[in-house]
Amino acid sequence: MPLSATKATMDTDDAQAKLAGNRPKRCTESRTLESPAFVDFIARLRNNTLECDAGGKVLRLKRFISANSGPKVLHEVLEALTENTTVEALYIQNFESGFFDEHLVKLAEVLSLKRIWCLNVGENFRTTLGAWKQFTEDLKDTAVSHMYASEHHFIGTDVKHRMKAVIRETRNADPPVRDHSLEVIAQCGNMWYNPKLPMWAREMKGGTGSLVERQQMASADSSMCQLTGGARGEAKNGKAKKVGTAAARDVESFLLSKRRTFRDGKRTVRQTEAGAAYVLLESGKRKRQEKLKRERVAMKRRDDEGLALSKTNQPIVSEALQLKGGAGVVGWRVRVWWPDEHVWFYGTVRSFHSDEGKHLLEYEDGDTQQISLSGGVEKVGFL
Repeated sequence: MPLSATKATMDTDDAQAKLAGNRPKRCTESRTLESPAFVDFIARLRNNTLECDAGGKVLRLKRFISANSGPKVLHEVLEALTENTTVEALYIQNFESGFFDEHLVKLAEVLSLKRIWCLNVGENFRTTLGAWKQFTEDLKDTAVSHMYASEHHFIGTDVKHRMKAVIRETRNADPPVRDHSLEVIAQCGNMWYNPKLPMWAREMKGGTGSLVERQQMASADSSMCQLTGGARGEAKNGKAKKVGTAAARDVESFLLSKRRTFRDGKRTVRQTEAGAAYVLLESGKRKRQEKLKRERVAMKRRDDEGLALSKTNQPIVSEALQLKGGAGVVGWRVRVWWPDEHVWFYGTVRSFHSDEGKHLLEYEDGDTQQISLSGGVEKVGFL
């Protein structure tokens, strides 16, 4: 063979070796690809049974594969994500040895399915500016509304601004391109613009953790994430596999057709009917507690003011009783201590019965009572 032809063949082989799918057979990736742990990881990722954050909805890839993973490993992951219907947030950053332009193309294909809306694809240094420009165009046909990519790729260009404009338009879409789960919003960060819980969810009693737990109990999608060992409906030992908890099984049959969508600025949150009822219940409890607290503060303030005023009026009341007897305090406002209830009740003296030596008192709530207005300011106070 001529030397020039041999050199041309070697150059072709070198060029092909640089492609993600054409690594030498002696490449250490084969160990990873054939390992039981990786095979199980890919299988679970495909059938939506992978146990990751937010009930399987937030995939931080470095928790499952090494940051030194090669291109074939990442290609297998992206291929599995084309079948996964659970993951909403994907962290695929810091793969400096295995993420190439072709992976960016494959990632755009995964995103075009409009299942993933939150993406971190930073610190992947082996991609080119041309690939990122094409990715920016492909981003328009996805549901990605929150994203981060390393800015060193875009120095001196407008690629970053174009990307941010695309995801901003997706965030503002009405109707929304993709609904956002509360548990995903609560666990996603490190984006150019981090997703935030709507105001009603932030004020939920028990905090974010309680809200996420309730959402997972009430969401049919989340109940599927609670499966272990196989896909939904997969048979085991000849028996159909049960789905999630009892609560998830009860609501799964009707939640898909009875969902309500809440809008909060640029964010859209899908909430189930059961979840909405829970929110309403907790909101009512919180309002009642706040009202009760305000009433106690106002009652304490009124009692303090009544004590001071009754002490001031004591000499005047004593003089009136000496001059006119019991009739001298008719028309006065009074407060009476009820020891059984440990509360001051307020009312007005309407009349005096001299034969019994008692006064007729009409309380603020309309009740009337004949009592003896003696005992000092500790039991009776004139206002």
